[in-house]
Amino acid sequence: MVVLASSDVSGPRASHVHLALTYQDDMVTVEVRDGGRGFDPRATQPTGLDRGFGLAAARDRLSVLGGRLTVDSAIGRGTRVRAELPAAEHVLARTP
Repeated sequence: MVVLASSDVSGPRASHVHLALTYQDDMVTVEVRDGGRGFDPRATQPTGLDRGFGLAAARDRLSVLGGRLTVDSAIGRGTRVRAELPAAEHVLARTP
């Protein structure tokens, strides 16, 4: 999530970036919202040489630990990325 917060989630024209960290009894949530240009989150292929699979990799890593990543974005509307991960004791119980 640090990568998401430190980079422009939906492009270099973001007018603002909000970061929220929430702790619940069994879940930790990090949300990054920006006012950038947005993108189509259904597009699974990177565009251009400088684009990668960052969101897909983050989604896979969170899934292994019992978490999930959701992306809400549209061109011209900014982006919201939300990562949810079970609290540490719940993750440790899942790992061999």
